[in-house]
Amino acid sequence: YIVKAYEMRARGISYAVIAKELREMGFRSNIAGSKAPSKQFLERILSNEFYCGFMVHAGRRYPHKYPPLISRGLYNQVQRVRDERKHEKTKYDSKDFTLKKIVKCGYCGRAVSSFKARNTVYLRCANTKCSNPNTAVSLVIDKVSADIGMIDVPESWLDKVITELRNRHNDQQLYFTQNIEQTRAEYDKLKDKMRKVYYDLLEGRITQTFHDEIATELEKKQQELNDRLKLLTSDNKDFQVTASYLLDLAQRAEQLFNESDEGLRQKLLEYVLSNIELKDKQLSYILNDPFKSVIEAKKKSLSAHNSNIWCG
Repeated sequence: YIVKAYEMRARGISYAVIAKELREMGFRSNIAGSKAPSKQFLERILSNEFYCGFMVHAGRRYPHKYPPLISRGLYNQVQRVRDERKHEKTKYDSKDFTLKKIVKCGYCGRAVSSFKARNTVYLRCANTKCSNPNTAVSLVIDKVSADIGMIDVPESWLDKVITELRNRHNDQQLYFTQNIEQTRAEYDKLKDKMRKVYYDLLEGRITQTFHDEIATELEKKQQELNDRLKLLTSDNKDFQVTASYLLDLAQRAEQLFNESDEGLRQKLLEYVLSNIELKDKQLSYILNDPFKSVIEAKKKSLSAHNSNIWCG
C-alpha cells in the first residue's frame, strides 16, 4: 500500500484519488471508524523518510537498519510534487489551466497562454498583434471533457495501447541520453570540488567548521544529481509507471481528468489529443489512436441507441 501511494503521488495524482484507490485495495488508516485514508494521514505517510531508509532520533537524522520500501529518488519526486502543488494553489478550478502550454493559435501558430480577469480564466495568443479573440476556457473545456469521458478501452485493445506507448517511450531515449551525460558531468565536477575542499582542510587553508559546511552543501547537491541520474537511467521502471498510468486512463479516464492536478491532466491530453488549436473561440484537435477508434465507436453506439429510442 505504501509503495502504491508513493508511485501514484509521484505521478501527480491527488490525495482523493489515492485514498479511493487504497480503499478499494483494502487499506484502512488506524483511525477508528475510518472508511478510507484521510488527506492528513496520506500527507504524513508521503513525507516520512522512514520508508526510504532514514529515521529521526533526538533531533538527528540517521539511516536505519530496516530494508527501505521505496528509493530515495521516488521519495524526492513525491516531495517535489508536494512543493509544486503548494505554489499552484489558487481559488480558481485548476482544470481551467489544463490547456496552457499545449494549445497553438489557429491563426499564426504561436503558443496560447492563459490569464485571469474578473474571476474568469481566458486563453489568448502569445502574439499581441494576432486577431484571434480571447476565449473563456469554460467555452471549450466541456468538449474536451466529453471526449475524455467516452474513453473506455476494451481489454482487447490494451496490447495496442501499450505498443503505442512503448513507441513514444523509445522516441524519448535520445533526450534521456543527453540528460544522463550532462548529469554525470555535473556529478564529476562536484567530486573534484569536494576533493579540493578536503585538501584545503589538510593543508590548513580552511577550518574544520568551514570544511564541514561546504562538504554538507556539496553532498546535498551530489545526492540531488544522483537521484536525477537514477530516475533517468531507470528506463524500465519509468515505462512501467507510465504504462500503469495509461491502464488507469483506460479504465477511469474521466475520474483522472476531473480529480488529478494540472500536470497530470496535461499528460493525459498529450496521450489522447494532438494538434490542439484555438481559432475564433473554437477548439479543434485530432484524437490519437487507439483512443480515436474507441471514442468514435462509443459515439456511434450512443447515436444508434438514441435513434432507436426516437424511432420507438
